[in-house]
Amino acid sequence: MKRLLLKELLEHLGYRDIRSVRKWCNKNGVFIIRHGKDEFVFESDFKKAFEIPFINNLKKLHGKNWEGVYRLHAQGDVLGLTELQTATPVQHKSFKTENDIVSKYLSKYESDKKSKAA
Repeated sequence: MKRLLLKELLEHLGYRDIRSVRKWCNKNGVFIIRHGKDEFVFESDFKKAFEIPFINNLKKLHGKNWEGVYRLHAQGDVLGLTELQTATPVQHKSFKTENDIVSKYLSKYESDKKSKAA
């Protein structure tokens, strides 16, 4: 397994102080290993924690196809990403509620909106 010294993470995370790197690692569940004077983390552990927000966004936007899109990003395949973007329109989820009062208000609002537009 490839290791990353905490000093190397300063640049990846954009920090100036090693204490900030330690705090980020602890907050994001990245295990810090101390060997002599060196402190390091496993690259796979760091990469997973660093890319979780990006992966969650891909899951939200692309659903089950998120892995393919992630691979295109990892390979730097701009043409593939562009083709994918033009091929599949982004679907936005509509707001649904289980509360009767809110749903009645929303349906009345929509009907009033349509009648005013006409």
